[in-house]
Amino acid sequence: MIEVPMKRHLLKTTYLFILLVVCYLGLGIFQKPSNGKFSSTVSVVYAATAGANNCASGVNDNSIGSIAWSSPGNACSNGASTTVTGITSNSPSNYLKITQFGLSVPTGSIIQGISFSVTRSTTASKGNRTTDNSVRIVKGGLIGSTDSSNSNNWGTSPVTYGSSSDLWGDTWTPGDINAAGFGIAISGKSTGTNAVNGTISAFITATVTYQAPPNAPSQNSPSDGATGVSVLPIFNATASDPEADALRYKVEIYSNSGCTTVVQTNDQSVNQSGWTGTDTTCGSPSGNCYTSGTSASFETQTALSGGTQYWWKAFVKDPDGSNYSVVSPTCNSFTTAVPVSVVLTTSGTVSYGTVAANSSKSTSEISQTQTVQNDSGGTENLNIKTSNASGGTLWTLGSSTGNNIFVFEFKASGDADFTKFTTPGSYQTFATGVTASSTKSLDLRITTPTSSSDYQQKSITVTVQAVAP
Repeated sequence: MIEVPMKRHLLKTTYLFILLVVCYLGLGIFQKPSNGKFSSTVSVVYAATAGANNCASGVNDNSIGSIAWSSPGNACSNGASTTVTGITSNSPSNYLKITQFGLSVPTGSIIQGISFSVTRSTTASKGNRTTDNSVRIVKGGLIGSTDSSNSNNWGTSPVTYGSSSDLWGDTWTPGDINAAGFGIAISGKSTGTNAVNGTISAFITATVTYQAPPNAPSQNSPSDGATGVSVLPIFNATASDPEADALRYKVEIYSNSGCTTVVQTNDQSVNQSGWTGTDTTCGSPSGNCYTSGTSASFETQTALSGGTQYWWKAFVKDPDGSNYSVVSPTCNSFTTAVPVSVVLTTSGTVSYGTVAANSSKSTSEISQTQTVQNDSGGTENLNIKTSNASGGTLWTLGSSTGNNIFVFEFKASGDADFTKFTTPGSYQTFATGVTASSTKSLDLRITTPTSSSDYQQKSITVTVQAVAP
């Protein structure tokens, strides 16, 4: 008896059915190989910096103190300086407000720290010298509330205000840092009641430390304009991270060229199914990720429509860094192949019954010829394979019969004679150029071994596969 599972098995652009042949001389089983497992390593996190950049604007701001700075713009003019004259502990200077540092922190970055380098000097009067009265951040042109002044007298060496981890009591976006109104405000005073002069020399510089987002991913495959793509396409994208953070990806598939009408969203952070080649872990809670620069691979889990044009974009983020999602600037198109499909329109069972040793019997002799139909919308090729004969002592497939060795053959309609199966589990050509909706008859002929170690029923698995031409 032959039992044929009528369920179709989809393998990319391939369809197949399995024909189970049972005889008192043998069959086998079709098995899908298992996937390997990934290994993981520990990622290392680094920080990026913008600057040190020179300032471009210096102005006097009288929101504090009573004495103005002369030529405040000189703080941002090469080789020049600005001075405040006659300040005391009771009459401090106005703010010298310094902005326009021309920084360029990437969108999506997390600001970690801000620092300024300022070169100050002072005159002396009866032991009194210039010191800080107030030093504050400037955000959007407005002077902040956190005072970062120190108690040291002004000298001639550059002094750093802030640090790579100092946010000056505020929250920051890249836009805040890159704006013309970002900067620092400085007010000086005398250490006593005797009047002194304070000078600030060009240039005041700003440095910003930040956690950068990944670089935009490249979309490797399917390439733009690709055709004949599987209805279960495999997407490949690659991105790198400035701080070498581990990465996670997302693939979106669209039905329009503007990449706005989403058909599928496949986010690795939500579901790891289909993502292969991961080689590290990241995020909280920890999950599978790719090291910076490693190509990510995703196989679609839900089949697309055949013969249809789609578009796709890749996204990437660094969960242990900025965790900001960066999208590819391109919207690539691909067209899926017309799906191939094959069905068995007959019973799907063959029973040879009892066959004498070293004798042959075909399905045509016992009126059990099978019929294979192309039920797809296009032309396809058909392949066929068989197994050894199982059940009791294994019978092995051979080119000629022997002890526990059998011969198995197939013939398609229109063939002059039978063709021998050569290797168990290996596909051979059954028919080519089978047009849509057309059929092929399939006959199978078995020749039993010259002798057998037992006389138990044997079974054989025959698989017919449809592939695109």
